Amino acid sequence: MINPLQFIPLAEESGLIIPIGEWILREAAEQLAQWQRIGPLSMNVNLSVKQLSDPNLAKSIQSILRDTGVAPESLKLELTESALMTNIESAGKVIGELRQLGIGLKLDDFGTGYSSLSYLQKLHFDSLKIDRSFVSRMTGDADAHAIVDTIIKLAHTLEMTVVAEGIEDQRQLEELVKLGCDIGQGYYFGRPVDAAAAERFLNEDHKRP
Repeated sequence: MINPLQFIPLAEESGLIIPIGEWILREAAEQLAQWQRIGPLSMNVNLSVKQLSDPNLAKSIQSILRDTGVAPESLKLELTESALMTNIESAGKVIGELRQLGIGLKLDDFGTGYSSLSYLQKLHFDSLKIDRSFVSRMTGDADAHAIVDTIIKLAHTLEMTVVAEGIEDQRQLEELVKLGCDIGQGYYFGRPVDAAAAERFLNEDHKRP
């Protein structure tokens, strides 16, 4: 296994991230179409900065959705602040095209990059994801707690949902619930699994009354 931090920068530098990213999107959509036979599910997929600057991205995703039969609102794309700020003008154009398709957009790792409030208003994301570096410290660090609280209030004021990344214990979860966080993810809920294990879990969950 090769860590993504090793191969993704090389793929971006060589330009191979464009075909790799398209393959990932197609694989994700095909898997989602299969899982949607079990129940109403959506899937999040990360986009790299190079994909966001690809003028054919929206057309490529539209083709994938058409081929797989997946509804646009079932696909959620995650973008980082650093990816946006590399070229915010071209990013804004592509994001506008994706929104016209009805695809959900999430701003990932919020608070660790440039955190410009102007693009939050301009680009209209559906969700903000609080970076794990704040979540991991929030129960023992007053400043981290205040930042998480502020991000949640900001997102809700702008009518966005909030996702907390990297939840690892009950205390973090309880505090996030008190602050009004909408969604959580992290090892507290489960470790990463392969598609077969995920499908077994979905089938078991679907059978519960």
